Amino acid sequence: MPYQLRKILTLALLACGAGAISLAAPAHAEYCNNEGRQAWCGGGNTAGNVIDQMSCSPFAYKPWSFNNQSGVGNPNKKNNFCMSPTVKDIAGGPYQSQAWMYQRGDGHKDTSYWVFHGCDGAGIMPDCKGDVLFLERFYGWAKDQSTVWCQGEKGGPAIRIDQVASRTNEPNSNRRQCKFKHPGTGKIYENYEAGMWQWGNGSTQIDLSNFTSAATGGWSQRAENAVTSVRNPFPNSKGPVLYMMTFPWVCTGIDKGGARQGEGDATNGLFTQTNTAGVKCYWDNESGAPGEVEDKIKSTGNKSLLDPYWPPQMNLYWMNLITDNGKKYLDVRGYTLDNNSMTMRSLGQWTIEPYGSPW
Repeated sequence: MPYQLRKILTLALLACGAGAISLAAPAHAEYCNNEGRQAWCGGGNTAGNVIDQMSCSPFAYKPWSFNNQSGVGNPNKKNNFCMSPTVKDIAGGPYQSQAWMYQRGDGHKDTSYWVFHGCDGAGIMPDCKGDVLFLERFYGWAKDQSTVWCQGEKGGPAIRIDQVASRTNEPNSNRRQCKFKHPGTGKIYENYEAGMWQWGNGSTQIDLSNFTSAATGGWSQRAENAVTSVRNPFPNSKGPVLYMMTFPWVCTGIDKGGARQGEGDATNGLFTQTNTAGVKCYWDNESGAPGEVEDKIKSTGNKSLLDPYWPPQMNLYWMNLITDNGKKYLDVRGYTLDNNSMTMRSLGQWTIEPYGSPW
């Protein structure tokens, strides 16, 4: 049976080079509730440890909130899903992460790769959720390694991330996609997607509650129907079947701030990779509905008001874990939402294999 995060979530690379991020600790003692004693990562005495640096993502702030709140940080906890053989196979261990990459067969690695996280504390978002079973897809390095660039308005010139806070009045400023600077290595990636992964078996179907926004709830019913219409393509699987969604990386300005979780967004750059005040970054799984629409939905229960709103880019992947003569790989089926037809378009099928250090 698949492990479901529905109830719990609602309660709740190498050596560090010159470009690595130096993020000052906030003035207050902690931001997220249930923060661990070691809430920072990247560089330091683990700079040469690939596993540690890979787990330092997407921010240098790593509070371990989910592990502490749920108790899964204790390997002896009864029914601890972190200790599942599937987590070990996919993430490399219960409290680790593992890179997977398409192998071309000619000895060369691909320019994009996936990182599957177990219960390693990676994945915290500005709402202090998401730091378990985090998933990342990295594409090639950006040509400009000196600056994190973000989308301009209406196809206009790109802007720097330090200009984002002053451009919050522009239309769709809350969906401004930005390049991603890794907290551990300081490398800037041309494109980056993130989300969460789950697993089950051949009879498992997608549970959208694992992917909709904790802050804004669900999406247009048409969008939700499109995603759930893609049935498990591995009904005869004899091993674990994974499903996951990824979303684009966006950065936006902050309206108001607070010193602690629940008091408003952190304004000191805590949730950026560049220590940029007045800005927060996250993977964009939000509906994009205006606040007044969200309030009306909450007061009336009329979800049809969400019909015009959904994340502009939604990618769905099903993966079947296969072991052949001791060698494991993932058989992948990918899909993306066509915003015009409101159907899921196939991205094709391929395989990915574990890759120790993509850096």
